[in-house]
Amino acid sequence: MIRNRGKNVWQIRLETGTDPVTGRRGKPDYRTFHGTKREAELEEARLKLEMKQGTYVKLTKMTVGEYLDQTLDSATTLRARTREGYESIIRVHLKPKLGSLLLGDLRPVHLQQYYTEKRQEGLSDRTILHHHRLLQKYLDEAVNLQLLAYNPARRVSRPKPSTVEPQALSEKQLKAILSATKGGELEIPTLLATVTGMRRGEVLGLPWKNVDLDEGLVIISQTLQGLKTGLALQPPKTARSARAVSLPRFAVTALRAEKKRVELALGGESIDEVLVCRRTDGSWWDPRWFSSLFTKAMKDAGLDGVHFHTLRHAQASLLIRRGLDIQATGTRLGHSTATTTLNIYAHTLHETDRAAARLLDRALGGAEEKPERARAKSSGAKMVPIGVAKTAKRRAS
Repeated sequence: MIRNRGKNVWQIRLETGTDPVTGRRGKPDYRTFHGTKREAELEEARLKLEMKQGTYVKLTKMTVGEYLDQTLDSATTLRARTREGYESIIRVHLKPKLGSLLLGDLRPVHLQQYYTEKRQEGLSDRTILHHHRLLQKYLDEAVNLQLLAYNPARRVSRPKPSTVEPQALSEKQLKAILSATKGGELEIPTLLATVTGMRRGEVLGLPWKNVDLDEGLVIISQTLQGLKTGLALQPPKTARSARAVSLPRFAVTALRAEKKRVELALGGESIDEVLVCRRTDGSWWDPRWFSSLFTKAMKDAGLDGVHFHTLRHAQASLLIRRGLDIQATGTRLGHSTATTTLNIYAHTLHETDRAAARLLDRALGGAEEKPERARAKSSGAKMVPIGVAKTAKRRAS
């Protein structure tokens, strides 16, 4: 039954049938619909079909904002930094725009309008995609809990950020970066990021007990994060982020010298729990302040536009160009899957593949130039055998 409740406002009454346990007639369910009478009739027919198919979900009085808050509060496995990010998205963006809607009234058109408004406010498609993923994840849970009949986030076009290729630095530029930071408090963190591809938090959170200079490797088991409550050591980003990474010989030499300096400064005390990368006064680095200082140092050295995360990408691109396969590169970086590595470094692989085509052209295509001898180039850092990694982990623990 449909009743008019105002201009383009309709009340849909749905009979819920007899309770199978008590045998009593159930209370009717009411829905408010905004639109023409014909559209209201179509909505009534759709809801009745859901009831017939057994997919109908009774309307809850919970709002979208209440549901998002409740779901975030009950998520006990989130990393602290991830929780802070989710809380910020919900509080600053989602609740002001969508929070007052009843959860059952949320429709794809509301989300599409939300994305459009956020673009107009100046948010990038990549940022809006983060909002979409959060909504999709939490609304999937609402469907599982039978609070929604379907997930409206799965019925909209997800934001598609433009692909930005990682900044590719030449080997000459990487040497210039190492030279520009040599002798200062940026030297060791810059060296580690350049030769291992470690993330900023992984570099700044690395303790000496996880550095095996005899085996020439570092074990990544924690990350330093700046939270609202202060600096904290957290678990790695993903399960694959916990890994062992080999060091080239020149990095081992530099770390030996640094370790000896720290041991002398601490007067024989155990340095196992001491972080490798610290301020001159021995305090921990604030990750954001560290990034700002590094960017300024690069600008002063004539390397404007180089950020600390650039070193991670530059190391990966260098290894791929030198012949290390995509899976080994992804394992070294701590990527969850080889597909992640492939998507990020497809441009580097394309360059390598073009070089292979030129070699084939010279060898088989009858070109007059003297064929170049194809030879494997060393990446400067090998992948760690599982046995060695396990041995190192036992030593570190």
